[in-house]
Amino acid sequence: MASQTLVEQFRQDIGNVSSTVDERQLRQKSHDFHWYSPVLTPQLQNCLADVVVQPRSEEEIAVVVVAAVKHRIPLTVRGGGTGNYGQSVPLKGGVLVDMTGFNKVTAVESGSIRVQAGAVIGTALEAALASGQQLMMYPSTMRSATIGGYLGGGFAGIGSVRHGIIRDSGMIQSVRIYGDVIAFGNAAFDSDLDIFLLSAVERRFGPFYKRLHKYFDGSRDAMFSMVKESDVDRYFALAATFNGHRSMAVSDTQSAAANLRRIHETAFNHTTLMALQVDRGWTYLQVVMPNPYEPKLAEEQMRRFGDEVLMHHEYTKEKGRCRIGGLPLIRYTTEQRLNEIMRSFEADGCMLNNPHIFKLEDGGRFDPEGRKMAFRASVDPMKLLNPGKLRSLS
Repeated sequence: MASQTLVEQFRQDIGNVSSTVDERQLRQKSHDFHWYSPVLTPQLQNCLADVVVQPRSEEEIAVVVVAAVKHRIPLTVRGGGTGNYGQSVPLKGGVLVDMTGFNKVTAVESGSIRVQAGAVIGTALEAALASGQQLMMYPSTMRSATIGGYLGGGFAGIGSVRHGIIRDSGMIQSVRIYGDVIAFGNAAFDSDLDIFLLSAVERRFGPFYKRLHKYFDGSRDAMFSMVKESDVDRYFALAATFNGHRSMAVSDTQSAAANLRRIHETAFNHTTLMALQVDRGWTYLQVVMPNPYEPKLAEEQMRRFGDEVLMHHEYTKEKGRCRIGGLPLIRYTTEQRLNEIMRSFEADGCMLNNPHIFKLEDGGRFDPEGRKMAFRASVDPMKLLNPGKLRSLS
């Protein structure tokens, strides 16, 4: 934590850049959705920034960074705060840079959109749609998540079944220091049916979908999809060949008029959020099922875990191949039991991305000698960017 004197000197140096040391604001901005994890919550709940700043231009961002370097104060960057692993939690206090004031859509062109890093994704999507175009993908949290946070910390989203995960999609054309150019693009792969979302949950999720209870009452498993309007009938015909039943088909306009939950909010970790709003005893895992996928494996896992695990799968593409990721709900009892369940998934050939850690080395894909660490060293030689996330630099 920085001393009060040091914080005041920093605030003087940044001049007219918006800043606050109000305790309520510090606490609100210092937290993200790590509360999804009963393991992370006690580790991160008391982490607090010393000052929150909200720059609104490239010049103000530069002023903040220069002042932080001058005083050797840690910097943590925050977008919409929708991350689940403490990405925007200031582990060592210091300056929290709230990027949501740097939020303009600066250009919409044929095939691309230029936005500032703190722009809310929903705003960018509206601008794209107004031009007759569409973002290639976006998260279920698009109403609050920012472009910078999504591209910096996201992996996939609504649209990934069509275009692939972020790094494979060609979605990012270029990134400036302070702004992003996002490609619209056409379908990355030719397909008979034009599908933008495929999200499957088992019937025991029914009680969590309160605003859709008329259509998903828990008597059957459910697949939530976004499909091109001209392909809807053929999509349901295909589902019928697998004993699927047409429950509802509505446009965004019809959904809003009926006060239904938007389909993009029935997928990815919005599903976990809906469960936690009903019962805080749940948590979740991030699982990649073996490829090729065998449905009998999911059935065996359901039998093995009983009411302790509820199955939820998201369909995306990675490197041109179908990728089935799982976001199963876990009835939390102890950290030991949670680890046992993870090991059981791994024994089935599943790959685990543990959402109950905040040290990057524990994430499964950390490369201590690779280009990411080299890049960090080049842009953060004083190790001021959210220190504490890397055990090797502690």
